[in-house]
Amino acid sequence: MPAKSPTKKKPPTSPFATPFGDACRNDGIGRDRGYALIRAGEWESYVDGNIRMVTVVSINARRQRMIAETGGATFKPAPLRGQRKALPDGEEAVR
Repeated sequence: MPAKSPTKKKPPTSPFATPFGDACRNDGIGRDRGYALIRAGEWESYVDGNIRMVTVVSINARRQRMIAETGGATFKPAPLRGQRKALPDGEEAVR
């Protein structure tokens, strides 16, 4: 019986393109906004059969541009319901 050769694991690869609907869903935008991004040239896309595909490179490039435009601003969550807003030092809540 021949000896089994060890199998080499292939490094994970990222996809070249993603379906249009998935690209919109992952970016948290609607289909209309997605088509507007394609028309504006912010997303590169092509049609494969009946499916519009958006290149992952163009999606990531747009995300990087958005981060650069905002200066890498961090998300500040809104207070939960029922929590009181903090008042400046020395002020008391009026009831």
